[in-house]
Amino acid sequence: MIIKKYNFGIKQYLYNDVFSEDDKNLIISHLDENFFNIGKIEKKYPGYQTLYNHNLFQINYDYFEKLKKTFIQSCKDYVNISKIKFDIDHEKYGSKCWCYLNWKNSDRSGQEFHIHNKSNPFTISGIFYLKMPDDDENVGTKFLMGGNLITLPSITNSWFIFPSNYGHIPGNPTNTKKRYVISADLWFTDYTVNDII
Repeated sequence: MIIKKYNFGIKQYLYNDVFSEDDKNLIISHLDENFFNIGKIEKKYPGYQTLYNHNLFQINYDYFEKLKKTFIQSCKDYVNISKIKFDIDHEKYGSKCWCYLNWKNSDRSGQEFHIHNKSNPFTISGIFYLKMPDDDENVGTKFLMGGNLITLPSITNSWFIFPSNYGHIPGNPTNTKKRYVISADLWFTDYTVNDII
């Protein structure tokens, strides 16, 4: 696991040795067959997003288990509070995973800035680029913080970890190659400020 730090506390965790091309192709095939190709998507969001009540972390296949394991490990490394690390080790957290798909001129194009898990400040979010157009520089997720626009590099096999209240927008492909992005949240439901300071 290689870690690279970006502005405003966004960190990248690289897992080239964990995810094979076969793993990623199997994940994409599963997503296409069970969601995107049959219209099982969240209609209220632009682009194509797997159904919110279908947590990809709960799918019983090795390649989805790898996504969960690497996300949880990245979150544990990201935090520096011993209580949070302890609770991650003892699985005292909630987690959710979904996929977002977009490409130029899709019938569900359009984008919006958003944040994850507005109701719980004790939430960590992650983005994992499953498949990105390799000839398009405009596909990295963009963050807007304090008047600064940051674009993540479109590096696959990496979790980019950040606080869930960071406003961001999906990259906007300039060609018709598909962009598959896994997103995930990890949260703690029984914390108060006094628990961690």
